[in-house]
Amino acid sequence: MVVEPFRKAACNARRAQYDGVEIHAANGYLLEQFLSDGTNHRTDQFGGNIENRFRVLREVCTAVIDAWDGDGRRVGVRLSPSGTFNDMADSDWMSHWTYIVRELDKLGLAYLHVVEPRIDGSADRYTDRETKIPRTWRKTWRNIWSGTLIGAGGYTRRTAEAALRNKDLDLVCFGRKFISNPDLPARFAAAARSDAGLREASRAQGRRGSNDKGFHTEEGEIGGEEREEDDDDVSFLCPYERETFYGGGAQGYTDYPFWRKGETS
Repeated sequence: MVVEPFRKAACNARRAQYDGVEIHAANGYLLEQFLSDGTNHRTDQFGGNIENRFRVLREVCTAVIDAWDGDGRRVGVRLSPSGTFNDMADSDWMSHWTYIVRELDKLGLAYLHVVEPRIDGSADRYTDRETKIPRTWRKTWRNIWSGTLIGAGGYTRRTAEAALRNKDLDLVCFGRKFISNPDLPARFAAAARSDAGLREASRAQGRRGSNDKGFHTEEGEIGGEEREEDDDDVSFLCPYERETFYGGGAQGYTDYPFWRKGETS
């Protein structure tokens, strides 16, 4: 009963000529409720140890891949290992989620899309959450995940660039910033050009980079906090209106302005 709707949805997506689908196994919804031992209290073949709790997600992935004639490259999976929304919790966080990532890797999926520890549902957790999650998680999973690894949650342009440059991730997702900035790539490009100008001026004064404002230094480090409110690109970006999220109307979704060269928001 749980698996069939996912298979049918994948068939419908294919019929509609989608290129692929993402299985949402994150953010405290049904599939994650099976994965988490804080919510999965079943005593049958779908509960108990991590092998059993993973069973539903495995069956869903297999059914969806089959809907694409066995082509796992048409299917991605989203996880939020550190989320607590809907009472998500794990007694052995690193072991459980490492098992899940390793098993998903065997399916030949297009990508793994992971929500960062600093995001909890729709809220930001920049410090408290990170102190509870092993900082080695990304490196560990990078070693066992052979496909494309995508990160999401609380990234700024600079922290995203650092994650890509350091090969921590292959791709970085932006959600809230894209809602309020429909031309986000153009705005980021303009901010990057501004950064380049500032660095050139800094070198001309005999300095090599700067990290008091979060600039990348010559060694590739990131200065400053990874906090959205401290994003130095703020003059290039429209702020989003959180109170309009999930409102169901046009306000806060389709009424944000496009940026024009020479202007700041």
